[in-house]
Amino acid sequence: MDYDLSMSRPQRITLILAAGWLTGLVVQLVIGITTGYADIFPPQMLLGLGLCLGAGFRERRVRPMRTWRSGARAGATMMLFLIGPYLILTALILTPSADMGGETWWTLLLEAPLWVGITFGSGALAGVIGWRIGAR
Repeated sequence: MDYDLSMSRPQRITLILAAGWLTGLVVQLVIGITTGYADIFPPQMLLGLGLCLGAGFRERRVRPMRTWRSGARAGATMMLFLIGPYLILTALILTPSADMGGETWWTLLLEAPLWVGITFGSGALAGVIGWRIGAR
């Protein structure tokens, strides 16, 4: 049997996005276990915004007749896929506590409004930019 292993452009973009997401997760896990902190560093932020941009780009390539709102939705959804595992990682693996000096439940509660507004807003904006780039 002869198998065709070639991928379409949206499949390649999806594979790149999945590899970037997995890379970010592994880096966050290693940093969290070695330092005890669940902090996110600037290169990880740039990776996250790049993934949101890529999600908007992919959305435009897969569904070209949609509006820019679909790019915003794709970017915000990617941000959800970035923040969800981070919260689970913080809750289960890093066991937040005040005596550890790292992330605690209180600091997560304090940061939550910023995460919702700034994080999802920037993810949606990056998705729209990626959607616009995908139009070219």
